Amino acid sequence: MIGSGRGGSGGFGGFPYRSSHQQGQDGPNQGRGRGNMRRGGGRTRNRPRRNNSSFQAQLGVPSEQRRILVGKGAATLKWLNELSGECNVFIPQRDDRPRDDTNTNSASSQQQHPVRVNSSDLPSLLHVLYEISHLLSKSDFDSEYLDCSVKIRTRSNDNSTTIDGRLFVSKDTSGRKCMFSSINQSTDQLIDQFNVYAIETKLNAQDIFTIIDNVRFVNSRSVDNCQWFCREAPCRNNSSDCHQSKRSLIFIFGSDSENPAQMYKAIGEAIDKCVS
Repeated sequence: MIGSGRGGSGGFGGFPYRSSHQQGQDGPNQGRGRGNMRRGGGRTRNRPRRNNSSFQAQLGVPSEQRRILVGKGAATLKWLNELSGECNVFIPQRDDRPRDDTNTNSASSQQQHPVRVNSSDLPSLLHVLYEISHLLSKSDFDSEYLDCSVKIRTRSNDNSTTIDGRLFVSKDTSGRKCMFSSINQSTDQLIDQFNVYAIETKLNAQDIFTIIDNVRFVNSRSVDNCQWFCREAPCRNNSSDCHQSKRSLIFIFGSDSENPAQMYKAIGEAIDKCVS
């Protein structure tokens, strides 16, 4: 991880992940310094304290699509597990649960052994989910989303919270999308209580930090509690764009009241101006 942003607990359904990024409040040698290289290819800037939570995402990936995530000789699965060194991806070989034959064409109605992603680090979890979404978008997967639940357990008091939602699988090649939205299971309707947005760019870390500092300064009142982080990402496994050795991922997330959509839009517009 090469950058992280300040944020609160996220309100309803917010991830308990905090770090300080406000200029002048990072302490000596923290404001714009770069840390040591981390396993997984990312440099740490203003590295947050070790999180006291563990995370598990469960994904309703159809059985016939799981081969995409495993890859030839399990190469893709190995790559997913090695992205950060903080995640463990488990993909059941087959789905042994009974299905509802009256509605077998609905992805949401299929009862499956879920694909699981375990992590002690939130940035690593979201990075893996982003790459899973990308892999499925390049396949014959014909749904716009996967059912996804994220369970958060706090080690200090053994409390747990589960956020049910959808991981979106977009065919859009712009590298920008709403990646995850929470959902009200009782009505099966999306609710804007928690969203995660993702931006993939070729800009270097320093340019990204400058853009985000400016966005937060201009929109300080409206996005002050919005959370973000940025990390350098390795080349995708067996990908046609492997000649692009460097790429950066920016994740913006928070509850609706923290305005992550506004920050996501502002960062995207600033990146467009920078690369045009």
